[in-house]
Amino acid sequence: MMTLRFSAQEGGAPLEGVLTYVPLDHAFEYEATDPPDLYARQGNAGAASLTRDTLQIVVGVERGCLLYVWGYYPLEGFAVTGLTAPPSTPGRVFATCSQAWDESVATRLPDEDWADFYDPERRLFLISRRAGKADRHIRIAQGITLGLGGTELDEIWLEPRFEAD
Repeated sequence: MMTLRFSAQEGGAPLEGVLTYVPLDHAFEYEATDPPDLYARQGNAGAASLTRDTLQIVVGVERGCLLYVWGYYPLEGFAVTGLTAPPSTPGRVFATCSQAWDESVATRLPDEDWADFYDPERRLFLISRRAGKADRHIRIAQGITLGLGGTELDEIWLEPRFEAD
């Protein structure tokens, strides 16, 4: 059985870029504004991804550094509710997998009771498997915060800009 463990390195600047939700495509996209910084974080071995359904978290193969989020994820699947983004610290999150990362290969996050929430007033998304269990929130990129509880990934907070429909 494959195991995933997550760790955080607090400090430093989050990846600079723009997280966008494109309603017409039902998808998130991320565009880094400093490609050399993105490639330095990714490392020389390319990128893989962790997936929650069709949402991808891009992972640098060399060090397991989580970089940004993208992918098809229809807004209609989210429960509408009020959300407040948790206080977060800029930094980096790393994933260690019991199987080697392979470039361009997706690894599924555990299928444990994930839930999707959306606050239309704040345009804030929460994808969570254990809401409220995260003991620290790390902002890895502009608009992307990951909540960790111990060595587990518990929350994915997304605060995109919206492309006009």
